[in-house]
Amino acid sequence: MGGIFVFLPQWYPGNPYTAGAKLRAELRKTGSDFEFADLNIDFYNRILTTQYLKRCLQTAQQEKLRIEGLSAPTAEEKRKDAFLRCVLGNNDAVRRARERLNEAVSVFKEKDAFYDPEKMIAATVIVNDALALISAAYYPGIISFSNYAHPALRGDIDAIETASADEKSNIFLDFYNSGVIDRLCERQPAFFLISAADYTQLLSAVTFYKLIKRRTDAPVLLGGNIITKLSRRLCRHPEIFGSWCDYLCFGDGEKSIADQVLFLQGKRTVAETPGLARAENGKVEVTPYTLSTELSAHVPPCFEQTDFSAYYSPETVVTLQLSKGCYWGKCAF
Repeated sequence: MGGIFVFLPQWYPGNPYTAGAKLRAELRKTGSDFEFADLNIDFYNRILTTQYLKRCLQTAQQEKLRIEGLSAPTAEEKRKDAFLRCVLGNNDAVRRARERLNEAVSVFKEKDAFYDPEKMIAATVIVNDALALISAAYYPGIISFSNYAHPALRGDIDAIETASADEKSNIFLDFYNSGVIDRLCERQPAFFLISAADYTQLLSAVTFYKLIKRRTDAPVLLGGNIITKLSRRLCRHPEIFGSWCDYLCFGDGEKSIADQVLFLQGKRTVAETPGLARAENGKVEVTPYTLSTELSAHVPPCFEQTDFSAYYSPETVVTLQLSKGCYWGKCAF
C-alpha cells in the first residue's frame, strides 16, 4: 500500500479533526494510495470502559499503599500521594464510575439521551470522574476530555524523551502496545504522516515514532500546527531526527503536503519540497515554506473512511472553517 496518515491522541473526541480531513483531501491530488487512522478516537474508546478503569483503579490503589508504607517519601511522592488521596478518597465518584461508566459513554452517542439535560450532565460527571481515576494510575500525566498535561511538556527536549519511555506515567505507551502498532505495521505502509495540532499530542507523537521504528523502516513525517509554532526551537535540536521523526513539516500543510508525499515516494527532490526539515551533517536544513494560504484555494475536506458513530456525539458533526490566519501574518497563531 501507500502511506498511512495518522491523527494521534490527545485531542477532543467529540468529532473528527477538520484540518485532518482537509489534508486528506489535498492528498487525493497525489493519486497515491493511503489510509487514514484516527488513533485519538480509538484511544478514548479504549480507556473509557469499565475494564480499563478497573485496571487503573488497581494500579492507583497499589501505588497509594506503596507510598504510605515509605518512611521518607520524596517531595514528588508526597505530591503524588496527595493527588491519589484526593481522587481515590471520593467514594461516591469511584462508585459511580465503576458502576455506570459504560452507561455514561452511551449517553454521549445516543440522540435521545444526549439532548436530555439531566442525563447529559450526569454522564459528563461520571466520564470526568473516570478520567480522573485513570489519571491516578499515570500521575503526573493527567488526561481529560479536552486536555492532556504532563510535566515533561513544560520542560525541554530531554524531558519529553525521558517521559516517552516511562511506562508509569506515559498512558500512550500502553495504548500503542495494545495492538495498535502491530495492526498498522501489518499493512506494510510505505510511509507515515503524523499531524500534531497542539502540545497535548507531542508526547504521544514521540512515543508513536519510537515504537513504529522498532517494526518498520518506513519514513515518518511529523507536522501540524504545534510543529510549525515550535519550528525555531526544534531546529536547534538535530538530534530529534531519528529519535522523534525522520522529517519535520513546517508551514501550511494544505500547501505542501502533496509535494511532501511525492518526496517520500521518490518523485520530488528535497529542493522541490516546501517546508521539509531534515538533519544534514549535524545541522537542521529547512526548505522555504508558506505560513498560510488563501482559504478559497483549499479543496473541501474529505471524510472518507470516517466512522462518525465512533465519536462522542449522537450527530454527524463537521466543523466549518470560515477564515484562516490574519492579514498581519506575524503572530505565532
